[in-house]
Amino acid sequence: LNSILEKMRKSFKCQDIVYVSSRQKFELEFPEKVIEEQGRPKNFISTSKRKGFLRFHTPEIEEIIPKYIESEVYLRKALVPFIASFFRKFYEHNLHWRQVVA
Repeated sequence: LNSILEKMRKSFKCQDIVYVSSRQKFELEFPEKVIEEQGRPKNFISTSKRKGFLRFHTPEIEEIIPKYIESEVYLRKALVPFIASFFRKFYEHNLHWRQVVA
């Protein structure tokens, strides 16, 4: 994703291009004036806009998003048991921790 962002910044000669995640994940947000001056590439998929800015996905981003979401789900599934175990062990020694703090 970072390489796509850098490629867009170089291509459009604009450092104000950023990723936002408002309605969809990883929307490329362009100042409206940049698109007006340089034109919108045909492969850009319009996602949303806000005053003075237009947001797009590229085919590359559309390809990456499902993989990203899958990774997020995997991470959540892996973290929940770990965190639950961590807190369970912490509370098993609750008396010990209270003595240390007091």
